[in-house]
Amino acid sequence: MTTKAQLIFCTCPNRTSAKQIANMLLDKRLAACINIISEVESRFFWQGKIESETEVMLKIKTKASLFESINQAIKAIHPYDVPEVIGIDIQQIDADYLAWLEQSVETAS
Repeated sequence: MTTKAQLIFCTCPNRTSAKQIANMLLDKRLAACINIISEVESRFFWQGKIESETEVMLKIKTKASLFESINQAIKAIHPYDVPEVIGIDIQQIDADYLAWLEQSVETAS
């Protein structure tokens, strides 16, 4: 049976926070690779009004079965009241990359 891979997106207020979350997820072997993308402009509704912030985006590559563990780990240290944690199942992936991803993350799902 093939493991379903997933991309999880999470915005952070700054690079320091993004690196802390990325390192924690990698240390716990919940993610195989995390891209830190700087200067993402976000516009959103918060407390009844439109807000705009420059944020840092994490693009987390992992197994779909680890979403809830990742979500809880992020929420435990994220500075936002309601952090963005969005998982998107990967429909197509290179077989070699998938094998590496599976070997890189926690084996118990």
